[in-house]
Amino acid sequence: MHTIYEVLKVNINLIYFFYGLSFFMLGFAVFLKNTSNSNFRLANSLVFLAIFGVLHSFYEWGYIFIPIQEHYLSSIIIKEFYIFRGFIEGLSFVFLFYFGIHLLVNTKQKSNYLLFLPWIIFIIWMFLSVYFGFKSNLVYFNMWLKAADVWSRYLLALPGSFITCYALFLQINELQVLGNKKIVNNLYGLIGAIFLYGVVGGLVVPENIHLLSRYINVNTFFTTFKLPVQMFRAITGIGMAYFIVGILEMYDVEYHYKLEKLKKEKAILNERQRISRNLHDGIIQSIYGVGLGLESVSYLMQQKNLVKAEEELNKKMDNLNGIISNIRDYIMDLKPEILEEEHLYQLLKKLIDDFLDLDVQVNFDYMVSKDIKIFPEYLDNIYHILQEGLNNIKKHAKARKVTLKVSEDTNQIIIRLIDDGVGFDLYSTGDKKEKHQGLKNMKERANLINCELIINSAKGKGTEIKIKIPCEVIKGV
Repeated sequence: MHTIYEVLKVNINLIYFFYGLSFFMLGFAVFLKNTSNSNFRLANSLVFLAIFGVLHSFYEWGYIFIPIQEHYLSSIIIKEFYIFRGFIEGLSFVFLFYFGIHLLVNTKQKSNYLLFLPWIIFIIWMFLSVYFGFKSNLVYFNMWLKAADVWSRYLLALPGSFITCYALFLQINELQVLGNKKIVNNLYGLIGAIFLYGVVGGLVVPENIHLLSRYINVNTFFTTFKLPVQMFRAITGIGMAYFIVGILEMYDVEYHYKLEKLKKEKAILNERQRISRNLHDGIIQSIYGVGLGLESVSYLMQQKNLVKAEEELNKKMDNLNGIISNIRDYIMDLKPEILEEEHLYQLLKKLIDDFLDLDVQVNFDYMVSKDIKIFPEYLDNIYHILQEGLNNIKKHAKARKVTLKVSEDTNQIIIRLIDDGVGFDLYSTGDKKEKHQGLKNMKERANLINCELIINSAKGKGTEIKIKIPCEVIKGV
């Protein structure tokens, strides 16, 4: 056992080096990672733990650095070095204390006045220590150093460690939200490491005449465990550094958690926009079309053309049944049957057949293969763009002639919807919110399927809606 003591005594500087290195790594890891915004209370307080780690590493490395300088500097300067090292020790402990208090205040919503407690204790300790340090001569200097060390550990390190453990324990429920057991387990490990440090670093002190230091000190510790307390402090420092690195993964986990949340929110928003477009471009426009059809039925009845009126009324009843079916489709998130068939020709033919205006001549000029199929997502948006255009013709254009023309160009299919109506100013849609919403929906749908939408119109010159469909969306091409 005596041999072990001699080996450890010879290599005590190596122990101090790794002791300081462990705390420096603790602080460095937090500073390196603690750059992202986080909603967790722990993240907002970690910077104080990092400062503790860095300062305490400098204090421990002072055990190596200052004795080396004794060969080159005067005793007065060396004395000032020791005083400064003692100041760094107390300052590091106050940041550990402040970390725990800051975290506790934020968690329990306590008064901010509690944040002054560590600093008040530190100022009292510093004033007394510095005062007696400069008054003492070299005969009592080592005794003063021990007393300052003892009281910094009793007043700052010991309560700071235990308050920090309690404050960290209160963070468990919040971190469990991430659903990552590894982070929570690392938090338990950090609590254990800091608690042990509170014992070996705050309770086990240099032998002195004050309080428990006569009975619980570094000498009695070595007698009991046959190892220097510095080794246990170094181990707790390594443990703190290890567990804090594991806890810092919460930034990455929280980032992915927020990212997934944003994706879900975006999906919900997109779904709301889709429903809004479908209601406006589909259901509402279809109901409006039925309303216009009923007006024509009323006109036919006034003209005593009852047979034609009955025929048109039956068509409108069929249209209403179709609207009811479409509403069910939207509720069940299903596509209308015509869209499931994927045939461009059949879709456009249905649009023309559903379009009814007794005063409008309709031409359907289809100049490509009738077997062309388009992926349902694209077909759905093309359908609603053209439906919006046809309904606008009914409501606003006062057109006498409408042409739906489909042609093929280089690597694309071009659909043109042309009317000879009153047209409108593209740059001034006025206060007609409905019209503005319709144009907005048409552009959004074209963007969704990467199709080019061109609308040409001017007052008194009619309107042309042109959709350019790339061949990539055609099945089998």
